[in-house]
Amino acid sequence: MKKLKNKIILILLLAFTLTSCNKEETEPLGKLIMEESDYAYLQEYYDLDLEKKSTVDVKGINESFETIFGEEAVKIEGDYSADKLIEVSIKNAQYEELALTYNKDKVNEKLNNYYKVKVNSKNKNYLACALDLGIVNSDIVKEIYKENKLDTDNFAYIITRVINSTGVGRNCIGSIYDTDIGSKINNTWESFLLFKDEKLEEVGYEAVKNGTVTGYNLKTSENDSNFIKDKTIVYGHSDIKHAHQLVGLLRSENIQAKIQLEPKISIYKYLLEWGPVPEASPTYEVVQDGEDYFVHAVEYDLAIEFLSEDEMEKFNDIIEKYAKKNEGNEEAKGLLYESWWQPLYSTTNSNMNKEEYVEIVDNIVKNGIYEIHSFSTVEDKEKVKAELTENNDFESEQRTIYCNKAFYNYLIGEDYQ
Repeated sequence: MKKLKNKIILILLLAFTLTSCNKEETEPLGKLIMEESDYAYLQEYYDLDLEKKSTVDVKGINESFETIFGEEAVKIEGDYSADKLIEVSIKNAQYEELALTYNKDKVNEKLNNYYKVKVNSKNKNYLACALDLGIVNSDIVKEIYKENKLDTDNFAYIITRVINSTGVGRNCIGSIYDTDIGSKINNTWESFLLFKDEKLEEVGYEAVKNGTVTGYNLKTSENDSNFIKDKTIVYGHSDIKHAHQLVGLLRSENIQAKIQLEPKISIYKYLLEWGPVPEASPTYEVVQDGEDYFVHAVEYDLAIEFLSEDEMEKFNDIIEKYAKKNEGNEEAKGLLYESWWQPLYSTTNSNMNKEEYVEIVDNIVKNGIYEIHSFSTVEDKEKVKAELTENNDFESEQRTIYCNKAFYNYLIGEDYQ
């Protein structure tokens, strides 16, 4: 099992590292280039409140790098200069050796012909490397070398991309408007295999047996999207063709967003009246536990970070119209492939339309990198918490989230729609 776990993690890390989250997006089909929510991201994940300042000095630069990378962070020595900023950015991004491979001819080709940047720099190899990595762009370079001070907007841009370059920032497979987003979805999905945590499964099994919850999902924190939570909707499903079509649907509706495919193992009771127990596969297995049988199925959560709350608000209407079955359309005509009666999507954003989203609780129990998630109503949260934390010392959390009404109806068992 350890070998399997390591294999999964390695495959996923490679997939995520080589994606467009670590580079600037090109302009897609006339759309404006998607802006990063740099300030919100730095505030949420590193408690860096830079937005209130107009400029940042050497002390602020160094403190920011140390907050993110710890005591080993490379810092500016002496007075500020654009050259020093670029150099410490490259070093903190762990690309110094790459920068030093840039010879004079390569640097001149990059700066003069490709990026068309003419600035007074003594470290042009670092600068050319930073441009190639997307840590800066041509406009920012011209600004920071023209002024002897650092605009906070430019610093937020730079430091966010330094974080992304190290692979510890957003985990995403790309943007909805990436021309190769389909292959990225497929490659990521095909790397997902069954994974287990036996100790957590004991906790989840008991809760299902006792009827406290109907099932739960096993996830790994190493696959978290690290998106800005209040701009993110998490959409759960089991069929990857549906994910392809959903991304295409959002694109057709002019929605700009980053996406991440997070693997999860859905565990729930298998009823023998459904038929003979199927043979196990790398993505589906039925496990007997006493007189009970439990399905372990590889599914996914599609995390979607929207450009704005306005675009985020459109999501429910889009799903209701094109990806949800309703009475009178049992054959799902005009809907996405494998649309459900009760699709599942949720967000932590409490500002969502109260007529469309209902408050529920995500009950989480953690063991190292593994987590089980089970949803409950607010009224049942204490009962579920007691069940999931009884006779164990695992870390637990109850997270308030807001789900679509159809899933809430499934949760309370009142309406099949």
